[in-house]
Amino acid sequence: MRSIGTSAVLAAVFLGTLVSPVHAQETVTAKVPFPFVVRGEECPAGRYEFTADGGLITMRGEDNASRVVAITQPADGRDPAGDRPALVFVRFEKEYVLSQVWESDGEGRALLRPSGTPKHARNQTEQGSLVVLASGPEVIGK
Repeated sequence: MRSIGTSAVLAAVFLGTLVSPVHAQETVTAKVPFPFVVRGEECPAGRYEFTADGGLITMRGEDNASRVVAITQPADGRDPAGDRPALVFVRFEKEYVLSQVWESDGEGRALLRPSGTPKHARNQTEQGSLVVLASGPEVIGK
């Protein structure tokens, strides 16, 4: 019975991505100067390409073999870097967790946290500090 429920949820997410309005893929290329975590996967510092397509963000390392796909939802608020592409990380002591990807002032995606995420990663605003990488020499929007 449990597998039927899980299958139904996965089917709904899959159909939701097919039925959603067609959007052009948005890409943000960034040089991240520190190691970070996306969906529990540790990624080394380096250049990355983030592509938003519907409710998914695909991250691909340009300097390494890292590749992660994450389910997202529209981010609340506005781009913390104004109208420039930006990545938002939450810092917990020595660990950085990718939280949001902003293509422009009103176009941002927030990563959903997978089950099994450490408790501190669920309560970002209470225990973590935000780190924003904005466009400039390190972040380039395409």
